Amino acid sequence: MSRTARLLPRIGATACLIVGGLGLPDQAGASLIPNYDFEVDNGETSPSPTQWFAGGNVAYELADDSDGVGERSAQINANASDWRSSAVFVTPGETMKWKLDYKWLDGASGEFSADLRFFSGFDPIGGGTSGAFRGEQRIVVASSSNGQWQTLNVNSIEVPAGALTADIRISSGFFDAGLSGDGFRIDNVDLRVPEPGSVAIAAVGVALIGAHRRRL
Repeated sequence: MSRTARLLPRIGATACLIVGGLGLPDQAGASLIPNYDFEVDNGETSPSPTQWFAGGNVAYELADDSDGVGERSAQINANASDWRSSAVFVTPGETMKWKLDYKWLDGASGEFSADLRFFSGFDPIGGGTSGAFRGEQRIVVASSSNGQWQTLNVNSIEVPAGALTADIRISSGFFDAGLSGDGFRIDNVDLRVPEPGSVAIAAVGVALIGAHRRRL
């Protein structure tokens, strides 16, 4: 076996270890929000999405998905109603980005609120946020393009000092003008930490392979 043939597998394995150890495929492919696409239910006769909390007049839609990957979404039908995700652990000072898909139903008008909220504690029994409120980023969404799925893309936010957990809450009638007529649906609630450092390290691994190939 040539020296090139002996070295390249070692270098390749090292580069894969560098990239694989960072979990890049998982980071790039999934939201940090548990059951972010509402596809997993509780298995009961009247199903509801696992790892989500709900209040007021809400519904679990089993035959409408925003991107065709799955079949389900969540719905809010009236004011003073909300969906809240389970807690996600966060690190103060890190940058997070979030987005969600939404659809105003035919005949609906008004506004809803989407909030990324930060807290100082964690509820180990229910799996939700707890403790002191540490801040939030709120976006108020007005009705438009009824009957069509749209995406709300939110700018980055830095996790505030003292925050241990975060959740995303979608509501209507608490912090906005509220609903009139029919309601709206949500899907693909995405929260993640951009990883530019990880991408750079992956590039170093690829460059390392190329450098040894040139030398050999």
